[in-house]
Amino acid sequence: MAHGVMGIFLLFFTAIVGVLLLRLFYLPAQMVPQEEKAKYAVVATLCLLPMFYPGNFVWIVVLLVAMMDIPDYTPLLHRWLTPFGASLNHRKRKKKLLHARRSQDNREQR
Repeated sequence: MAHGVMGIFLLFFTAIVGVLLLRLFYLPAQMVPQEEKAKYAVVATLCLLPMFYPGNFVWIVVLLVAMMDIPDYTPLLHRWLTPFGASLNHRKRKKKLLHARRSQDNREQR
C-alpha cells in the first residue's frame, strides 16, 4: 500500500516540477510584447535551448535578450531596398513588353 502511494506521489510531483520548469523556461518569451514579432520569434527559439543545454548561462542570455530594447530597422531596410525592387519590376515589365512585341512580329510574319 505504501509503495503505491509513494509511486502516485512521485508521478504528481514529477508532473508539477515539469510544468513549473517549462513555465520558468518560457518566462522570457512572455516578457516580450507580441507586437515585436521578430524579437518574439528569436526569444521563443532561444527559450528552447536551456532545456537541452546544461547550465544557466543560456537562460540568463535569453532573459537579457528579452529585456533589451532592439530598435526596429525595417523602415530603414525598406527605404534602402525599394529602389532595387523598383528596378527589378521595371526590368520584368520591359521583358514582358519585349516578349509581347516579338510574338506580335512572329504573328505578322506568318
